Amino acid sequence: MQKLRQDLRYAVRRLAHKPGFTIIIVLILAVAIAANTAIFSVVNSVLLAPLPYGDPNQLVVIKESNPARTVERNNVSPANFLDLEQQRFFDSVAAFYETASTLQGPTDAEQVATSQVSIDFFKTLAVKPVVGQPFPEGIAGAAFELGKFISGERMVLISNRLWKRRFAGDPSIIGKKITVNRTEWEVIGVMPSSFTVPSKETDIWLPWDIARTYNPQRFPKGVPRDWRFLNVIGRIKSGGTSEETQSQLSMFYQGLAERFPETNRGWDAKVIALHEDVVSSSRLTLLVLFGAVGMVLLLACANVAGLVLAQSTARKREFALRLALGASRTRLVRQQLTENFLIALISGIVGVGVAWLSLDFLLFAAPVDIPRISEVSIDARVLLFALALSITTAVVFGLLPALKTAKSELSVTLRDAGTKGIAGSLANNRFRNAMVVTEVALALVLVTCAGLFVRSFIHLMSVDPGFKADNLLTMHITLDSATYD
Repeated sequence: MQKLRQDLRYAVRRLAHKPGFTIIIVLILAVAIAANTAIFSVVNSVLLAPLPYGDPNQLVVIKESNPARTVERNNVSPANFLDLEQQRFFDSVAAFYETASTLQGPTDAEQVATSQVSIDFFKTLAVKPVVGQPFPEGIAGAAFELGKFISGERMVLISNRLWKRRFAGDPSIIGKKITVNRTEWEVIGVMPSSFTVPSKETDIWLPWDIARTYNPQRFPKGVPRDWRFLNVIGRIKSGGTSEETQSQLSMFYQGLAERFPETNRGWDAKVIALHEDVVSSSRLTLLVLFGAVGMVLLLACANVAGLVLAQSTARKREFALRLALGASRTRLVRQQLTENFLIALISGIVGVGVAWLSLDFLLFAAPVDIPRISEVSIDARVLLFALALSITTAVVFGLLPALKTAKSELSVTLRDAGTKGIAGSLANNRFRNAMVVTEVALALVLVTCAGLFVRSFIHLMSVDPGFKADNLLTMHITLDSATYD
């Protein structure tokens, strides 16, 4: 520890003695570490972090497939879901349907994203409201006809966003009535801000009695089996696996095909992990982006390694004198690594600060369809990643120059010191040339990829849509289903 303190004090003096050199290296590394930290914060929140539900690894999505029709992932029909609900494949299973509703106030109205959910929806996800309670077990739910409320329980849960925006976060909202599609509903709970099922735009969840919605008067053949529009999620039984559940579900669908060949022949079901279903569309894009900023870091390390080697070559006489006075080569390597680690640590701190400051802009510029983007933050895992990245960076750019310097012959160094100057030996020149070649190669790859992306973007923007787009606007008009059939 005493030697470490000595090395740290000497490293601080060395870096303070050459502030220009230190600032240049810190800026180069800080920019690369900031880029990697910012992108990793997105990768961490979207791909690595568990979903914000109880025991999320047990949650799966059920999709219907029909290889003969080249259908891989289709939604589930109401009748198939009701039959599935009676089985014991899952601890619980739930269905939901996304729609839109008119939320009316005393003086205004607005369209809000709405989800009609089966009663076990929140139980399946194991999520509780931050205020109030979920739908009580045993209630029937509500029946709808063409989007209109017909009968049943009139309870509703609202999103945290709607609660704060329209009701100022008033906790006394529980028990009050709101008007949705000209029908009054009692607010029984407010969901957490992290709850984004079916989507982050969903503001209202209505309890849905699927069986009574398809009443015999309008559906003499019973609940439809060929209308495949329900999203279905299930919680695998404790101790069970996706493979076992998949096998049971396939056998169940074979039975449906035999009983209802007109609507179910050729159809099977797939069990997909909920996390996989949520993030699969963005995984490749994020990993490619993460790889790109990783190359930027390698480019920065190659750049800094060349600068550090040049400095080490200029200090060869100092190192030779220290060796002559009894210092070991190991001590010299450790001293240089201490300086490099100190530089990397400072760069990491600056890089994390830059990443934190730029995170809002990164999220603002991110595509809106990236899942879980609202959950992105710099948490403990991201800070550990930045620390590990800083340590790795110090090793990458500092180890080879330090070893190269330590291997120098003492007599040759003392004899040649001051004559060759910074040019150094042929071996050092070869090493610096290798760093330059690596740097140019990485830069060429990055610039080429960036150029291809820009070129593709320009081509997409210049595609003729087939009509004159000047002075044209588009609008969406949603009519109140309680008034307009």
